[in-house]
Amino acid sequence: MMTRSVLGLGASSVAGMGDTGGSASDSSVTQTEAGQHFVKKHGLELINRVTMVKPILDKLLHKNLINYDKYEFVKDTTMSSDQMRRLLYEVIYPGGRELKDELYRILKENEPALMRDLEGSPFSAAPGIRGDR
Repeated sequence: MMTRSVLGLGASSVAGMGDTGGSASDSSVTQTEAGQHFVKKHGLELINRVTMVKPILDKLLHKNLINYDKYEFVKDTTMSSDQMRRLLYEVIYPGGRELKDELYRILKENEPALMRDLEGSPFSAAPGIRGDR
């Protein structure tokens, strides 16, 4: 079992940092038809289209889902696409389901137009689909 502190994510542990877990209601919303998490499926679009990464980092830090080192690591680059790339590949994906779900919630709040666009795409989340890849 790997603890969240390994990724600088706090004191509680997440079993194997895998991609299982999360509530049934979350998984039905954040899963695509192929069973892949919404955040992972749309990662390239998020990298290219999210322009305000620092407010996302602020919320993750405030919720103790990342530590200050991870916060600084992500914001240390000036281009929002590079920040989002670091956030996804170095923090969110290795952090497992909990972080993907939280990023999804934050994006729904911070980037509603983008999320509506992505959810309306043929690769949108499908209710009732479980699992994560």
